[in-house]
Amino acid sequence: RLFAEKPHWRQYVEPNLNSELGLGVVVPAPNPRLTTGLYIDVDGGQITIGMDWYHVHVWGESEDTIEQAMLFIQEFVDEKIVLLAYFEGDKWIRSQCVGLEDPWRPPGEEERRLVFSWKANLDSEMIGLISN
Repeated sequence: RLFAEKPHWRQYVEPNLNSELGLGVVVPAPNPRLTTGLYIDVDGGQITIGMDWYHVHVWGESEDTIEQAMLFIQEFVDEKIVLLAYFEGDKWIRSQCVGLEDPWRPPGEEERRLVFSWKANLDSEMIGLISN
C-alpha cells in the first residue's frame, strides 16, 4: 500500500535485521533537523513509524490498521502534524506528535521545546520560563 501511494519511496527500502520481514523503509526528510528521516518498519502484526525522538506503533493486520498508519504518514509529510521534543539542556525528556489544532504543551521550567515538521516550515523553539 505504501508503494502504491508513494512509489518513489521504494528506493529507500533497507534491510532490517530486527524485523521478521527483514525490510524497513527510511525516507530522508527534506528538513535537515530530522536526522533520522521517516522510518517505517513492519514486523508481524505491528507497524512502527518514527523519526528522531519519536515513534508510534500501530497494531493489527486489518485494513483499518494500514489506513491508520498511512494517515499518520501522510499527515506528517503534509505538515498537518508535527513532532514536539522536550529537553532539559541537551537531555531528551519526552516527545509527541500533535496536530496543528491540538493544544501544545508548553515547556516547563528550564525546558526547551523543539518543533520539527517534515519540510521545516513549522520548526520552532520555545524555552520555558524560570520562576523565582
